[in-house]
Amino acid sequence: MYLMRLAFQSLANRRFSALLTVIAIALSVTLLLSVERVRTEARASFASTVSGTDLIVGARSGSVQLLLYSVFRIGNATNNIRWDSFEQISSQPQVKWAIPLSLGDSHRGFRVLGTNQAYFDHYRFGRDQALTLSQGKRFSDLYDAVLGADIARELGYQLGTELVLAHGAGAPMDSDFMNAMAEAVADQGISVVRFEFPYMARRRQEQRKFPPNRAPQLLAHFRDVLAALPDDNLPIWIGGKSMGGRMASLLAAETDCPPIHGVVALGYPFHPPGKPEKTRTEHLPHLAVPMLICQGERDPFGKPQEVTNYGLPQAISLHWLPHGDHDFRPLKRSGLEQTDLIGDAAVRAAWFIREIREAQ
Repeated sequence: MYLMRLAFQSLANRRFSALLTVIAIALSVTLLLSVERVRTEARASFASTVSGTDLIVGARSGSVQLLLYSVFRIGNATNNIRWDSFEQISSQPQVKWAIPLSLGDSHRGFRVLGTNQAYFDHYRFGRDQALTLSQGKRFSDLYDAVLGADIARELGYQLGTELVLAHGAGAPMDSDFMNAMAEAVADQGISVVRFEFPYMARRRQEQRKFPPNRAPQLLAHFRDVLAALPDDNLPIWIGGKSMGGRMASLLAAETDCPPIHGVVALGYPFHPPGKPEKTRTEHLPHLAVPMLICQGERDPFGKPQEVTNYGLPQAISLHWLPHGDHDFRPLKRSGLEQTDLIGDAAVRAAWFIREIREAQ
């Protein structure tokens, strides 16, 4: 009893140093437990990420960096091995299978993994679980891609969304505007199909100008294009630039409208330039599907103050592009570029399509 009292008195006299000793011991124990926890979690994470893999081979680099790069998709490889080197390694009799992996590119902030069919055949995670596709199929072409479910959900990408775009009266399907718009829409996860009306195809073939075909011929060709699409029950939207958008709306207003889900018009020709009284809107109240019109504020075919008085039906959504003309070219003093307005229209078109799909 005397010894205990003596010990407590000693601690009381050295309470500051004793407190520091207790804190040091507590920190040491916490650090040891943290290290063990990290080691256990890293092992579990590796096991849940890749399973059944005996060896990871890469260009000269640190083993930790190679592991982070190839398994956890963190960082970038300092070097890459040549394709013939990979083929030489995979052809060794001791190697049952090999999967090529290449990181480096990205899409909207997400890593793009380059590989081949062996990835789906042999890659395993967790307890030898194979990769499965909830929708779609494996890639089979150089430009095909397979999206992770979480990424597709976050970016709003959906399988099989197609927008069939027709060109305007004076420019072909591969004009600078159509190329930029198709690329911008595709960046939003929407597949784009372009085609040319007969007069434009003839113009391309004979290298001289021809006037546009009559509306019935244009509409008949539009129908033929839709009928030629693969019969895979994918939702289809139609649209176009200027005249092409008007033809799409005329088609959507017909009593025997093809099975489409909506219309996207890019620079709709509400009237001829300088003649706002000669409107081209008489068919719009008869639209069988929703329609989006992306229009420049300076478009001579229809400006905000003119279009406001047309009394458009509720099925039509208008999206005005600031300072834009008929080709979405803004004023220089606005500080904007044509690519900015094209990108704005593409984002709005993708949002419109997804909104309609979710409502259906």
